[in-house]
Order: sequence, then C-alpha cells, then structure tokens
Amino acid sequence: MIKVVSTTALAGSLALLSGCSFFGYENDFRDKGEDYQTAAAIEPLQVPQGYSDERIRDLFVVPEVPKQVDLADEDGDFIIPAPVPLNVERDLQKVKIQRLGERRWININVSASAVWPRLRAWMNSSGIDVVEANPETGEIQTVWLKFNDDEANKDRFKIFVEPGYQATTTEVRVLHSRAAVDADESSVAWPANSVDDSRESWMVDEIANALASQTDAETVSLLAQQIGGAPKSRMMPNATPPTLLLSVDFDRAWASLLGSIPGVDMTVVTRNREDGTISIQYHPQPEGAVHENGFFANLFSSSATIQVTELELLVQDIDGQVNVSVTQPGSEIAADLARQVLEKTRNQLR
Repeated sequence: MIKVVSTTALAGSLALLSGCSFFGYENDFRDKGEDYQTAAAIEPLQVPQGYSDERIRDLFVVPEVPKQVDLADEDGDFIIPAPVPLNVERDLQKVKIQRLGERRWININVSASAVWPRLRAWMNSSGIDVVEANPETGEIQTVWLKFNDDEANKDRFKIFVEPGYQATTTEVRVLHSRAAVDADESSVAWPANSVDDSRESWMVDEIANALASQTDAETVSLLAQQIGGAPKSRMMPNATPPTLLLSVDFDRAWASLLGSIPGVDMTVVTRNREDGTISIQYHPQPEGAVHENGFFANLFSSSATIQVTELELLVQDIDGQVNVSVTQPGSEIAADLARQVLEKTRNQLR
C-alpha cells in the first residue's frame, strides 16, 4: 500500500513540474516574451472642445526613437545584436576645455539634465544673478556685471548648455557682451561672437572649475531632460550605405574624426581634407581577446592573428550637415562592417 501511495505521489509531482507546458504556448499560458514587438501606440484621449486637458497630459513625454537596425533574420526571427564596446574614458566624469580656432567650449561626460542644476547651483553660490534661464533651449543670461579693472564698461554673459556628440555628454559655450556703463540696456543686442575673448575665457574657466569640483553631485533636472535639442551625432544604419550624421560644421567634424579614430582599433594612413577622405587601417581585436598593458604582457602575448582591413572614410558637407560613410577600395564593403566602424567612431567622438 505504501509503495502504491509513493508511486502516485511521484507521478503527481512530475505532473506539477511540467506545469503550464500541458497547455501549449498558443493558449492562455503561452509565452508572451516577444509581445512587445507587436505592441501599438494608443491614441491620446480627446477632450471635447471647451474643456481643458491639463489634468490628463503626459507627465513625461517619451521621445520618438527611430528604428536603427532591422533586428530580424531572413526567417523573421528576432536576433540579439552584438553590443557596441564601451568607451572606458567616456564613462569617467571628465571636464575638458576644447578649442578649435577662435572657438572654445567645455566638454563633460555627463548628460545635460545633470549639468544644468550644477551650473545653476554654482551661479547662485557665486552671486551671479540670472535674468533668464530656459531649460528647453539650454540658455542662461546673466545680469550686467561690473568688473573692477574696467570702470567705463559693464559686461554680461549668455551660457549655452547642449548635448555633445552623445546624449551622455554635454557641451557648455559662453557668449560675452559689453556696453558702456551709461548705455541703455534695452537697446544692446547680443553679438554674433564674443566682444572680449579674455572675458569669455574667464567665464569658461570658472564654469569648468565649478563642474570639475562637483563630480559627486547626482542631481538631475526633469525639466531639462530635452535640454538644448538632440545629440550632435546620429546613426543611419539602414541607409545605403550606412551613414553617420554630424550636426556640426565641416571644420569641427574633420578635427573630431581625426581625434577619435586612433582610439577605436583604427590607424590613420593618409588624409585629404580637400577630397574629404581619410584612409584607415581597421584592426579590431579578436573576439574574446583581453587587453593587457605592460612589458611582460606584450612580451608573452598570444599569437592571435589580428586581421587588418584597408578602409576609407568619406566625409561630406551636405546642406550644413556632415555625412560620414565607409568604403572599401577595390570591393563593396559589407553593411555590417560599415556599421561597426561608424558605431565605434561615434562612440569616441568629442
């Protein structure tokens, strides 16, 4: 009798372990892990004319995210793309003053929504009064300031906070304006360029020092989530050929590309600014390779073969926007390779 009961209990336990598999995957207990791929947006609630919709507005607007890459194979099955290698230096919170010609700006590896409250806090603690602060446009205008070394004039500053090449980086620019002490303030317009480079440089240095000293701050402004617009770089991976778009002028795009290429498994061979071409050697580390530095690591390193591919970056200024594409001399480049090179390049841009 005991043996029969034990056998019955064992059979019942096995049935319970099988669980929902008895019902199949197309019934009430089917696998819903990929339902999000077929989810559709719901139209917003329409309020009759004459009524306010303020109470039912979205508290946080989710921005449109364009489809980057077709993540499905030829059978329509979902595939997981390989992740883009992390940029270790970009993950460190660095504050750097960059210069190009007469231009200067601050670059920090923090999102604009985090830089904005830090900047406002510093201005409040420094006693620099603000006339206007608009988190949507990322602009801050100071009051007219009086410097002890210039009794005849007064100065003011406009500070611009905007995303860098990536959404996780921020650029801060400064514009300086000057007028006579007795000038009518309402009649003084903002110049296209700073009136005094030394005053602009002073403010840039002050802001950079303030941001560098606040590396432990974690405050984020919800109002400034979309501050200053979109990042200055955007991938068009499904274009033919895949293209990297840079929303900067050609001079800065060219300098940024030449500065970023050496850090992404690439070596610049030749460059021709007039033709907008940069010849490179692409030599990615073998899959699973571990980067080690030091004399003994290099001396006794493995003999894994690193494949070197000759490629060419084509940099074009089209309608005020710089397009970067990749070609392979003598043959047609694979789309996956082109996307990989452009993604790595974008990940290093400053």
